[in-house]
Amino acid sequence: MALDTSKRGLATSVLKSLTFLGTAISLLLLSTNGHTQATYTVTNTNNSGAGSLRQAMLDAEASAGADIINATGISGTIILDSALSVITQDLTINGPGASTLSISGKNQFRPFFITGGTVEIKNLSVINGKAQGGSPTVGGGGGAGMGGAIYIDAGTVTLTSVTFSGNSAVGGNSYYADSFGFGVAGGDGPFAGSGGAGGFSTSSFQGGAGAAGSFGGGGGSGGYGRYAGGFGGNGGYGGGAGAVGSKYDGTSGSWSAVNPGTPGEFGGSSTVAYFAGNDVNRRSGGGGAGLGGAVFARSGSTVSLVSCTFSNNSATGGTAGTGGTAGKGKGGAIFVHPGATVSADLVTFTSNTAADESVSLTDNDDFYGDLNWTAPEPITLDASDVAYTTVTLNGTVNPNGYATTYRFQYGTDSTFSTYSETAATSAGSGTEAVAVSVSPTGLSHNSTYYFRLVAQSAKGTRIGFKESFTTLVLPLPVITVYEATDIGGGNAKLNASVFPNGSETTYQFEYADNPTFTGAQYSNNGIIAADYSNKNPVNAVQLTGSQYIAIPDNGTLDLPGAFTIEAWIFQNASGENTIISKGDGRYSFQIKNNKLSFNSASLTGSNWVPAAPTTTIPVREWVHVAVTFDPTYNEFYFYKNASVVEYYSSYPSKPVMVPDNGDVHIGRINPNGCNCSSFNGMIDELRVWSVKRTSTEVYESYQKGLSGSETGLSAYWQFNEFSGDLVADQTGNGNDGTIVGTPSFRTSKATVYTTSKHVTATIDGLLPKNNYFRVTATNAFGTTVSAAQPIVHQSTSADLILWVRSDSGVTRDGSDLVSSWTNLAPGGGEVTQSAGEHQPLFVSNGINGKPVIRFNGTSTVLETPTLNVGTKMTVIAVMKSVKYPTQRIISDENYFTMFLDGFQLFMKGGTGDSWSNDFAYFGSIGYDTFRILAVSSDGIVTEGYVDGVNSGTSTFYRIPNSAPYYIGASYSSGSGYAEFMEGDIAELMVYNKVLTQNEIFALGSRLKMKYQIGVESTSPSPEVSAGSTGSFVLGNTGAAVTFTTASGTSGSLTASTSNNPNIVGSLPLGITGLAAEKYWSIINTGLTGIEYSITLDLTGISGITNFNGIKVVKREDENATWVDVTGAPFFATVTHDEPFITISGLTSFSQFAVGSGSENPLPVELASFTGSVSGDQIILNWSTKSELNNYGWEVQRFLPNPEVLEGTG
Repeated sequence: MALDTSKRGLATSVLKSLTFLGTAISLLLLSTNGHTQATYTVTNTNNSGAGSLRQAMLDAEASAGADIINATGISGTIILDSALSVITQDLTINGPGASTLSISGKNQFRPFFITGGTVEIKNLSVINGKAQGGSPTVGGGGGAGMGGAIYIDAGTVTLTSVTFSGNSAVGGNSYYADSFGFGVAGGDGPFAGSGGAGGFSTSSFQGGAGAAGSFGGGGGSGGYGRYAGGFGGNGGYGGGAGAVGSKYDGTSGSWSAVNPGTPGEFGGSSTVAYFAGNDVNRRSGGGGAGLGGAVFARSGSTVSLVSCTFSNNSATGGTAGTGGTAGKGKGGAIFVHPGATVSADLVTFTSNTAADESVSLTDNDDFYGDLNWTAPEPITLDASDVAYTTVTLNGTVNPNGYATTYRFQYGTDSTFSTYSETAATSAGSGTEAVAVSVSPTGLSHNSTYYFRLVAQSAKGTRIGFKESFTTLVLPLPVITVYEATDIGGGNAKLNASVFPNGSETTYQFEYADNPTFTGAQYSNNGIIAADYSNKNPVNAVQLTGSQYIAIPDNGTLDLPGAFTIEAWIFQNASGENTIISKGDGRYSFQIKNNKLSFNSASLTGSNWVPAAPTTTIPVREWVHVAVTFDPTYNEFYFYKNASVVEYYSSYPSKPVMVPDNGDVHIGRINPNGCNCSSFNGMIDELRVWSVKRTSTEVYESYQKGLSGSETGLSAYWQFNEFSGDLVADQTGNGNDGTIVGTPSFRTSKATVYTTSKHVTATIDGLLPKNNYFRVTATNAFGTTVSAAQPIVHQSTSADLILWVRSDSGVTRDGSDLVSSWTNLAPGGGEVTQSAGEHQPLFVSNGINGKPVIRFNGTSTVLETPTLNVGTKMTVIAVMKSVKYPTQRIISDENYFTMFLDGFQLFMKGGTGDSWSNDFAYFGSIGYDTFRILAVSSDGIVTEGYVDGVNSGTSTFYRIPNSAPYYIGASYSSGSGYAEFMEGDIAELMVYNKVLTQNEIFALGSRLKMKYQIGVESTSPSPEVSAGSTGSFVLGNTGAAVTFTTASGTSGSLTASTSNNPNIVGSLPLGITGLAAEKYWSIINTGLTGIEYSITLDLTGISGITNFNGIKVVKREDENATWVDVTGAPFFATVTHDEPFITISGLTSFSQFAVGSGSENPLPVELASFTGSVSGDQIILNWSTKSELNNYGWEVQRFLPNPEVLEGTG
């Protein structure tokens, strides 16, 4: 509220007279002048009118004398529609109690404004008051918001048992503009007209200066002028500065700088000064301050606070436009203006906030200024003796003359919503500060704790400021687990690394078929010496082309100050090989044309900082490189093999990296979304530090593996993974990376002595399901248990005799030539080629980010171990061809071949003595296009499939045989290899059976989903054309749809997944529960007359012990009952191919879920039932294996006619 100041001087002089003469003389004077004391009673909670508080205050103000307003007989909340009248003379307002009566400013108005007199307010609450500083249109400074509940300009005020809650003081905002057509007045503070006037404008000279604001008012902006705008006006106390006026035209001149106004205390500043000349810059005034969220006491006033409570009050400065600064927020509850006297007795503060508190005794969230508080005064000091699990908490307490106890609150929650507390301890009753300390135990190591000192006496409780400490890191063993490898046939190789951390360490692997490790088995116990060291890390990451690693931004890699980046690198070729970068060119560390280089978009002048021209980083050689930066001395150091090769100490401008939210990329830079300057080679031991490492530190650690817990280490990637999509950050800062474009992991030759030991365990006897493993390591300081790592079960059939995939089990040399390929089928074995001239090439990104084996069409071939193939067989291949003449996909010497001729798919059989004269033709596969090809034969009838669709049937004869098979060529013992394939193979399977059409269709759906080939769309919301019988992979939902009967109309599908499916009514008979991890919702819009098959990926659904027993249910919506898809009304066919299920023959879309089936759909499964005769009694005994919804038992006996006996149970 703004107020006319004309009465302020009179009120102040009267107050001084009354104060000087004392209460008795004051009463005498009042009596002498005929003044009488009046009492007014508030009878309702109305905003205004008879019996309201507003009317009582108006009446009291109109009546001279020390009046009393009693509101003791009402309860509830008085909601104000405007501020109450100003109090200028003696007045007492009595309420019934703070919990009974509240006065609300409705978050729009300040309820009380006092300019003089002796005033007492007691036994009520003031809530949701707001003091809003004035906000000018453009250029003027914002006014101050002062005292959200009560503004005290002068007088003697006592507040007793008053609760202040939810009040706010908010400074006025200022706005920017490119130019001003006139000067703008500053925003008002608590008094009307306190904002300074805007400067005059002129088209012939310089614009007039803006006027200064008075107390709380913002400065006016300057007026515009022909040659220069006017100066900005100064802000009054708490007011924002006024902005400079605008130029009228572009005429240049020799004017001096035109300055904005100076802000008042805590007010915001304006845009910087401008010269005459071209003037196109935006400018803004400063924001006003927010002072005293509940109470503002101005200089000269005297205020007593007795048994008052302040909670959830706030002080916030106003904002400013471009170039201006915001005002400050001071004193979340109380602001004591210099010269005011404010005392507090039994006052409580809770959850008040000041936007710009400085955490000091006179400037904090609760109050600003000198508050005379009789409660004890606690000061929290730094912790000492910080250890692994113990600490000493320190502080001082001044009892202020009353018996006082103190306690420390501490915990890991910085907001203290939960905390531990030490026992209350006496601090005496003196008047001087005494040192206090407590030493709690049982803390967690390597944890940040927050603590504060609390002091309590009869005069109140006071809480000291928050401090923090971080306990030391216990040197426990450090474990990193990697993906299991060589999975197949019930076997797996488990991989991990263990860092002993300076103490002899024992470790063991633990594995089980559940993530809680119930019934776990153990394997490969071992001991690692305390000083273990081994030359060379295990692996490095190899990057080529567009491959890189993406790390989401979390702020720890912004590098706003000192930093160090270091890595071991191996360049395959020279170029702009980027090691690491951040954001849209925020910074990057590169080997640029064999020279070290660092770049930041935040630097001025020459952005690139090259190393010495004579220092070359060699190609095809392992080298350690590093860059360090020290902002204190503005120094860059570049290192090669831990030796300084270049040093800069006078950079053009201090290179501060401005934090952004861009991701970090290893292996490329990403300016404006491009994929640029990709690294071609290998990277190992990449480390990013938030400190500048000295040359000694760089030298001492560049050939040494780290633990990840080193001080200042922000990220550390060892690249010791063997496969998978993630690379682990060893620091615990969460900078794990996601592999993009299928980089590979290669044996590292970097000269690093790692102190982590790579450990493995080979296990067998795994059930055909997902299993889990973890590692436990123990040293003298304790035990570390790793997180559970899944052993992902590879779906195999007992009839699957050959299964090779390019993303698993490929052994290759440094040139990526393949020497062996692991057979993942139950029989295992290796597909091999020892002769280098016949070895195909491993290509890491051959098919939608997945690898392939590439055959060159002239010499490359792989040989399988001996396969025992019966009369019946099925072969499935994911491949493409780029060669027209005849070429073999897979064949043996005399009994079977699957081949291409002119991009046509063929199969031919033999008897051992000769090939059949007939062969099966199954259609065109196209040039340079990946297809899913399948052929099957029962020894007579042969069928072919392209992308899961039957493409033909033929008849010829073949007989069983046992022999090696050749992939990529034919073989004859007389003439050797021939008919070489030119193209890529991603996956190849041979079954010793004829797969049904549904089984081949299901396999095709799985392969389409995995490789995203042979599909119309990979969107979760695809458009479907009328007449389409194509396949659609529905995004990342784990569902794929193939239409077997096309829609008569165009339309679309929308697919999504959720968890925890609700159950309405009961589940279908034989289904005992639904998987909580996932269910699918697919919405059809506009498609008609369809029939389709859908494949669901059950990866990630836990607890499956019998995959073939999994049931699929369907319902229309959330309110419908689940129905088994194999029953009415769907009668669909379900094919299991772990971890995929395909449902065929459906005609409508809705929701799908999977559940566990029961072989016995009855409510009871009996274990035993026996009967015996005892005298004249027959004793029946039975037991059950399971009971589900069993109502009870009914016992029947049979005589000539059956009689039913009453059951029990």
